[in-house]
Amino acid sequence: STGAYGYPVEKASVVALNAVIGFLEKFDGIEEVRFILHSSHDLAIYEWALTGIIRKAG
Repeated sequence: STGAYGYPVEKASVVALNAVIGFLEKFDGIEEVRFILHSSHDLAIYEWALTGIIRKAG
């Protein structure tokens, strides 16, 4: 938990995004995935993480 337990959002975003990407690569039919974030700051971190993942995948 990035809230009560203070796990860093920067790390959590990478873990969450990679988990979802891995799942979507294996299973068809999912049209939309939503991440419900607590703040615009968290959104910026997730956008940063996704950009890094996309660049790394090349």
